[in-house]
Amino acid sequence: RDADLSGIDGVFIDPARRGAGGRMGPNASEPPLDWGVALADRVARVGIKAAPGIDHALVPDGWELELVADGRDLKEAALWSPALANTTLRATILPSGDSLTPVPGDPVAIAEPGAWLLDPNPAVTRAGLVEDLARTVGAWKIDDQIAFLSSDTPVATPFARTLRVLDSLPWHHQTIAARLRELGIGAVDIRRRGLAGDVEQIRKRLKLSGPGRATLAMTRVKDQPWCVICSVDE
Repeated sequence: RDADLSGIDGVFIDPARRGAGGRMGPNASEPPLDWGVALADRVARVGIKAAPGIDHALVPDGWELELVADGRDLKEAALWSPALANTTLRATILPSGDSLTPVPGDPVAIAEPGAWLLDPNPAVTRAGLVEDLARTVGAWKIDDQIAFLSSDTPVATPFARTLRVLDSLPWHHQTIAARLRELGIGAVDIRRRGLAGDVEQIRKRLKLSGPGRATLAMTRVKDQPWCVICSVDE
C-alpha cells in the first residue's frame, strides 16, 4: 500500500473479497474500498472492481459506478475515479460492449401492458437505469416498483429482452389456466417479479397441456397481482 506511485498514470484495484468466513463487505476487503478511493488523491486515474450488489451510497461524489453483465448474467461492478468518469451510472453488456447511461427527462408513464413486454438486463436494473431505458426506447412502466417495461411497437435493444404479449390479465390461477388452455399452451417459463410464490408449485397448479410454449410474467400492474402471457423470447 505504501508503494511509490510517482510517474504512474493509473491504478486498477481488484480487491480480495473473500476471507475465511466467506464474502466480505467493501470496507472489509483487502484493500478496503475506502483505501482505494483515497488513492485517487495520489493517482488521478483509479478503477476499483466491486461486487455487483454494492450499495450505491458507497460511491463517492464525482465517481462513476458501472454494472457489467455477460449476456444476462450480472458479473461485476467497477468504480471509476473522477478523472476517468464520464457519467454517474453505467450499465454495460458484454460481449457487445453496449453501455446505457442516465437519460434526463420527465417521469416515465405507468400503464397496463401493451403489445410488447420488455424485461431489462440485470445490469440495467441494478444500475437503477430502468426509467432511462424506457426513455431511450419510448416505453412505459407497468408499475412504479416493477422493472418490467411495455411498448406497443417491437423494440430492438441490447438492454432488454422483448416479448410479444399474447394476453394480460389479473392473477387468478383458474382464469390463467383456462386462458392458457385456450391458447394451446402446455409449457411455461415463469418470471416472477413483485409477487411471492414457488414457481414449480405454481406450474403444477396450472395443470397445463398442449403443444405450445409461453413465458408468464408473474408480476404487479399498478400494485395489483397480474399475469402477462407472452411468446417465447424474440
